[in-house]
Amino acid sequence: MLDPRLNRKIGKTMIGHRMLAPGDRVLVAVSGGIDSLALTWLLDHWRRKTPFTYDLLAVHIDMGFDPATAPAVARALNQIPVPYLIDDCTHFAPEIDGCHACARRRRKRLFDLAATHRCNRLAFGHHADDMLETLLLNMCYAGNISTLLPRQELFSGRLTIIRPLAGLFKSEVWRLAELAGLEPVKTPCPFGDDSHRQKVRRTLALLAEDEPPVRGNMLAALYNIKQAYLP
Repeated sequence: MLDPRLNRKIGKTMIGHRMLAPGDRVLVAVSGGIDSLALTWLLDHWRRKTPFTYDLLAVHIDMGFDPATAPAVARALNQIPVPYLIDDCTHFAPEIDGCHACARRRRKRLFDLAATHRCNRLAFGHHADDMLETLLLNMCYAGNISTLLPRQELFSGRLTIIRPLAGLFKSEVWRLAELAGLEPVKTPCPFGDDSHRQKVRRTLALLAEDEPPVRGNMLAALYNIKQAYLP
């Protein structure tokens, strides 16, 4: 059973952003990290609460960085009553020379699999901290104000990206995972130490250490943009 506070926050995100509809087929991107496993469990759990039905397919893209990862992810997914697919993309590994290249490969493969399996929703486990970090990354290093969207339509509406954890912070995702009895699979990604993201993460942690409401205020600010005071 979900903690009532988490349940309210998740419900506000799911319903407020119209993330699910009757007959949806949802492909869930599963890295094996705690965020994507918690998301998979949540979407299965949520099916018992909605007045309509939708289908789930969990997909792990095996990029071939460690042969032990895919079996470990499969074992983790076996704890959740959701059909899953381990997609072998190990042949891409020699061509990948950085985090962005790897992300593009995985994203394109997920799009292709969504089309193959007739999925009209693609669910990612990004949470509120990811949104804040991306906002600061784009402001500081890309020169624009943008972040991850809770809901984003692609390909003229044929596919919609949804992020049901967008209203939760990382600590709350861990709480959700604990309630579900989930353990993360260690990610062997050789590009995982994104120095810019790590700097932004440390900055946010430092701000929140002195002023705990900072993260909540920043998240609220994303929904309270005062256009009249922007150039």
